[in-house]
Amino acid sequence: MEPDAVAAHEDWPTLSGGLLANGSQKRYCAASIAANEKWSFARRVLYAAGMVLTPGLHLWRLAASLAPRPRLWGRFLLALPVSITVYCYAAVCEAAGYLFGPGSSEADFVDVELKMSRKHS
Repeated sequence: MEPDAVAAHEDWPTLSGGLLANGSQKRYCAASIAANEKWSFARRVLYAAGMVLTPGLHLWRLAASLAPRPRLWGRFLLALPVSITVYCYAAVCEAAGYLFGPGSSEADFVDVELKMSRKHS
């Protein structure tokens, strides 16, 4: 609401930085949800197995949102290898959170958030 506010957006100069940020956040959130809601092992396994579907679902939703804007299809196709990599890695990390807990994901995410370069807009 502040008219003079400046937003600093995350800017990952490398794919590995983006993967670390997304993966650690996904793993930590999944582990936290499962622990806080006291999920059974069977439910954790079911949700982890369901992560196989999420990359395709994300891509389908993104493609569907571009249907009325055909001029963006070229950019979508150009970005597809990176998108697939990020979505698949995030799904694996989320599944790991459900099955094995947070691991080092909390510390990794905090480290990424505090040291990441940001662009002001």
